[in-house]
Amino acid sequence: MKVHLVSVLKLMGMYSDPYYGLIIPLVLTILLMFSSHQVENIKKEHNLKTYRQIVDFIEGKPISEVKPNIKDKLLKIGLMLASALISYSLIYLGLSVFGR
Repeated sequence: MKVHLVSVLKLMGMYSDPYYGLIIPLVLTILLMFSSHQVENIKKEHNLKTYRQIVDFIEGKPISEVKPNIKDKLLKIGLMLASALISYSLIYLGLSVFGR
């Protein structure tokens, strides 16, 4: 059975107007952004830091305390340095390939 690209695009609603195919991802993105904003507001309002604390709060259980430790600080620093190194590498690669 041959499946033509045009028939697949028609089923997806992207053949006549390519913007129709963006409706579902756009709606899902808006819903997810709204729900993540609500979660961040709850975290800020009740001083919650971890996923475990959020779940305990939602379920009505007592919230466990988080003890700051050196491992968390080192992880933050490591992630920051790794993201800077990856960004620098991608920029350097992009400039060397598409160059000036």
